[in-house]
Amino acid sequence: MMTQNIWSKALCHLKTNSMEPCLQPILSKSSHPFVVAVLFSRLLDGHNPSSLKILFKLFRRLLFVRYFPNDRLLRNLFGGLAQVVCQYLSSTNVSQLVDMVNKELGLPLLHLWADASAIQAASVEQRVYTSQALASWLTDFHSPVASRLSIKISDSLMLPDILTGISSHLASPRIEIRTIGMAVGEWLVSLIELPCVDGQRGSLQFEYEELEVIKRIKPLFVPFSAFPTDTTENTSVVSESDFTEKCQTIEPKSDKPTSDVDSDDEPDSLDPNHSPFVHLPRRSGRPKMISSVLSSNRKPRYLRECLDGMLCSKPEDNHISVACYASAEELIYAHPNAARELVNDFAHVFVHMDLPSCPEESKLASCRHAALVALGTVAPRECARYLTSEFCQSTCSIGQRQNIISAITDIACQLSSDGNMDKKEGVSGSHTDDSTPKSLMSSKLASQTRRFCSHRPPKPQTINQFAAVAGDFFFPLLRSIPQLFAGSHTGTFAHQDASLLANLVASLAVVYMCARLSSVQARMASELLELAPTLYAHKEPAVRRAVLIAVGTVITSTPTSLLSANPQMFLEGSSSMHLLPAPDYTDAPGFSLARWLKLCSSVDNDSECKILASVGLSALMERSQELGSP
Repeated sequence: MMTQNIWSKALCHLKTNSMEPCLQPILSKSSHPFVVAVLFSRLLDGHNPSSLKILFKLFRRLLFVRYFPNDRLLRNLFGGLAQVVCQYLSSTNVSQLVDMVNKELGLPLLHLWADASAIQAASVEQRVYTSQALASWLTDFHSPVASRLSIKISDSLMLPDILTGISSHLASPRIEIRTIGMAVGEWLVSLIELPCVDGQRGSLQFEYEELEVIKRIKPLFVPFSAFPTDTTENTSVVSESDFTEKCQTIEPKSDKPTSDVDSDDEPDSLDPNHSPFVHLPRRSGRPKMISSVLSSNRKPRYLRECLDGMLCSKPEDNHISVACYASAEELIYAHPNAARELVNDFAHVFVHMDLPSCPEESKLASCRHAALVALGTVAPRECARYLTSEFCQSTCSIGQRQNIISAITDIACQLSSDGNMDKKEGVSGSHTDDSTPKSLMSSKLASQTRRFCSHRPPKPQTINQFAAVAGDFFFPLLRSIPQLFAGSHTGTFAHQDASLLANLVASLAVVYMCARLSSVQARMASELLELAPTLYAHKEPAVRRAVLIAVGTVITSTPTSLLSANPQMFLEGSSSMHLLPAPDYTDAPGFSLARWLKLCSSVDNDSECKILASVGLSALMERSQELGSP
């Protein structure tokens, strides 16, 4: 008992910044939760509320931020908390600690396990660790506390998350995630009392293959064995006689005479037997720069190797992820056929996966953006299908949607630019260029020869490669505007939705401009002009400016051939022009685009909107004169 009290009191004097390096080895190396309970009993007795809050912050960090491949830390954590609650605390502090464990650790673990966004973004290893932590909370803490103290969380509180988690796991495309949902879901349902019509308890049964990840989770469904020294239920510490007997059985390792110098004494430099200590090399432990990572580590040579490297989630593999993100763009351009086969996998990583820790985070984000643009350049149709589908999903965050809009805009510019694809194919690794000494010499002589009145070769004609796939990018994004428009008026995050809506409208204008001579450009212009007055009714000036920019882009960038084939495109008003909130023109008959722009320049209270409307009206007049001239 005295030894136990000494160590428990010693842990109470830990400083805040040294708590994690001291307590984490205890949790991960202790042989049994009983040892953890003995050491943590004074920390968790509730006499120091501030220390208790700091300790639970550490527990949350170990569960939600850190990652440990071995499940011993989880079992020691929740098993130790259960033994402290059942054996060491007074009745007044028991309910407080149980409530903190359930509300700050247990239920958040259940929410994280059931969250669809976390399932979609996290790696398989992280999902295994989350499932292990959830199983350890229920097996090692919740069940023993409920059986001994009759304190438990109601089944109605956990059932919605359990059912949602099973459905979210089953919707994942990865077989490991689906199997985790089946195995853990069966076990979770078995813990809840679901009365049936015949009076028996309900159960859930799946047919699945027991993969390696399931073999790592299922041991936590079974309670851990009792500590060997526990002879009775009330025994809480190791007896002094057992401790003395075990200490006497330890034999000394060597019989060498010890030196007369104490460990705290300074060594004598004149002593011939003295040898100074050799200092070990110090490691900074800070993440490396991208340039140092690329220079000190082998770059991936294949796309699948690059994809596997970006999916690494362990902290020790951080440099591999950085190197793969920095090399992804070059590999995609070098292997376009292989990139087309892995479009969905790469796009999922670029959109949903978090970047590895790196001091040059902005540079690494630029590498990820450039790689996504490269993916859309070599496989535009497949990439458009994935990006537009993810953009319309409710689980996609604001930041992810902004990244998708930025990528689609750059993909459109990349595909429509002159000579860009030829330039990228030159990077690809196909060694078809003639680099013999003879050709090099002739090219050098040709560059040094001066010729007067030489005939310049005609500029090579290029094909707008974006024209064939413009509709795949434009129309799905256009169909998502009404949902964004409806959610950007009220709510806590209305300002974020309004900013996203403005960026989306401006991006659609760029996509339209890049889709010149496309077969669907007339339909794109018609639907964009049809939607413009409705969007202009938004109260945010940024949205109205984006609408006027889009209208001006349609007016100035529409080819003359398209206007000649559709001369009424800018002259006739749309059926929704009356939706602009101005009382003096809503009932005007024969409403046209020119009159709408004129009223926008006079009615709007934003100065920039007035300027944009005036510029658009001037451009419209010029295009009308261009059509009228012979």
